[in-house]
Amino acid sequence: MSATAQDLGAVVEEGRKLHKKGSDRLPSLRYHTVDQLTELSFGCAVELVELCGELLDQQATLLSAATELVAVREEREELRVKFQALLFIAEDNDLRGTQTLREIREEWEAYEAKAEEVEA
Repeated sequence: MSATAQDLGAVVEEGRKLHKKGSDRLPSLRYHTVDQLTELSFGCAVELVELCGELLDQQATLLSAATELVAVREEREELRVKFQALLFIAEDNDLRGTQTLREIREEWEAYEAKAEEVEA
């Protein structure tokens, strides 16, 4: 959980505690002037806007990561198709077991392992 989410969680928890205990701070709001209450609500609004901005930044980061993951998966699928075509050609030309085919297979397995690691 991010620091912002933890901070927000702490604020919510503190609010719950104050509400449950019937803290002296909450009833005292009745005695604040309209200007003081306006200033308080403006401060809360500013904090909310800042939190929303941080949330948007986090969403942009997630979207970027998801876009990268899609690109990696598309590349992996494209390479899988090429590998299958190479195997078909090799089998068709009876090249099974040759050094070249083993190298292709090893490269593919290394790429598969790396792609699975990236996806994880």
